[in-house]
Amino acid sequence: MNALRTISPFGHRARVGFEEVANNGTAYDLLHAILPLAAEFFVPVGIALRLEAKPAARKTLTYTFDDGAKLSGALDKLTRSSASPDWVHVTDAVAARTLRPSIAAEAFTVQISVSGTGSGLPAKEKALDIAMAGFKAKSPDVPNPFDVPADAYRKTAETVARSLFVGEVRLPAKALGDVLAKVRAFGDQSTAKAGAYASLRATGIVSAFPFFAAPKDRSKVYDLSKGVRAIASKVPGAAFTSRLAHLWEEEANFMRRMAFLRSLKTTIDTAHVAQPLVAP
Repeated sequence: MNALRTISPFGHRARVGFEEVANNGTAYDLLHAILPLAAEFFVPVGIALRLEAKPAARKTLTYTFDDGAKLSGALDKLTRSSASPDWVHVTDAVAARTLRPSIAAEAFTVQISVSGTGSGLPAKEKALDIAMAGFKAKSPDVPNPFDVPADAYRKTAETVARSLFVGEVRLPAKALGDVLAKVRAFGDQSTAKAGAYASLRATGIVSAFPFFAAPKDRSKVYDLSKGVRAIASKVPGAAFTSRLAHLWEEEANFMRRMAFLRSLKTTIDTAHVAQPLVAP
């Protein structure tokens, strides 16, 4: 994504990125361009995208794991290897059943998309097998939930949307298995069944999105958000991003920034455009 144009509920227009220089730079990740704005309601009105040529050949490989430690070790090793996949998506058993209800779900499923020339794919696949050591099973035939007919995609999206997502946890890949186990245990303790989707980035950081069976009362939503934040706060290098995160954050520099922002609001931002005036 090169640029995102938005409008606030007060009629203010804002743009993230530079659509005039579409052929230069590395562009943005749409998800992480939007997340910093999560605390403020806005409406996207335009997205500038840079399209790339379709590769000559593409293959989706699926690896399953029965152990969180093995999963974490494999993902960490993958980011340090010479393999260069297009994307790496991770699901636990609950999320896997949502995306692929007709297939028996393992504890963890990793789908990896690789592309290139037809003659070059076998070497890439071999590199992935080495990096993903510790997997229980591997298959080249498991459906990719993103490349399906529109009606099937819409049906899956509606099922996903019925879950409660409290935010994103960004954390080192080597910590993913342990964090997902703690989130699952926290969900059981809170009588809100938990699951998680995740995406591995080339930097070795995983973007994980825990979700829960949607509770009926708002106080439960706050409790679940606060609980996930507490789990993330104990993981070195992890961060919790959520529209409610500022309510639970206790880091000293963050508190100072919030105090400064509130002082600005009382003087120049009477319409509260930048962020809702809520004490952390």
